[in-house]
Formats: sequence, structure tokens, C-alpha cells
Amino acid sequence: MKNKILFFSVDRLGDYLIRSNVIYKISKYYKSSEIICSNINHKLIKKQLFFDKVYLFDKSKKKLNKIKFIYKFFLKKYDTVIAFDGKSISNILLFLTRSSFKYVFVYKKKGFFNDLKTKLYCYCLNIFNIKYEI
Repeated sequence: MKNKILFFSVDRLGDYLIRSNVIYKISKYYKSSEIICSNINHKLIKKQLFFDKVYLFDKSKKKLNKIKFIYKFFLKKYDTVIAFDGKSISNILLFLTRSSFKYVFVYKKKGFFNDLKTKLYCYCLNIFNIKYEI
């Protein structure tokens, strides 16, 4: 059994509900599981007993508060980090947290510049040896 896992689910309630069973199953393999969520799904997530810590990321806050939030996780150590949502804050924290295994779901949008952005992002993920799924 591994020690700590961190999930990112900074999105809508329905998105969390769809993946909550997967998160629960994965959490069973860890002594401690933590999640970063949005204010939309925070009320539901904090009631779920399989999370040891629930962090609220409020995107309506000022930039200084966002920087403080990022600093809280800067170089924090986890065994596994999984980003489900594709949000900017999740991607930033994915690169800044220390973990032996990182996994991210990459959401591909249509259009030339979005394709270019996705390819560049996947290239960066490969450089940092981060596993991903498009």
C-alpha cells in the first residue's frame, strides 16, 4: 500500500460524479488521499469519507491568493498525482508537486492553434516523464 495520492477535480459537479467511483477505487490503494476541488463540487466532496484532506480552489479569488495556493503545494511530496480536469491550476500544480507517478488527461479542442498547443503540452509532459491520455 502506498502512502499519499493527490487528485485534481477543479470542475463541475457532474464531471466529478462521473469519475467519483474511479477515484474511490484508486484511493483504496493509498493510506492517505487528498483532492483539490472547485467551490461547485466542494460541498459534496468534503462529505465523502475516503478523502483525508479536501482543498478548495476558488478561482474567483485574487491573483495573490492563487499564488499562495500554488505555493502551498510547491514541491509537496506524493506517491501519485492524477489530474482529471484539464484546468490550468491543475496543470501548474502537476509540474510543481513532487511525485514518483503523475498522470493527466489531456483534453483536445478543435482548431489549428489548439492542436499546436496540445502537441506542445504533450511534448512537455514527455520531457518530464508524465503519463497522459488524450
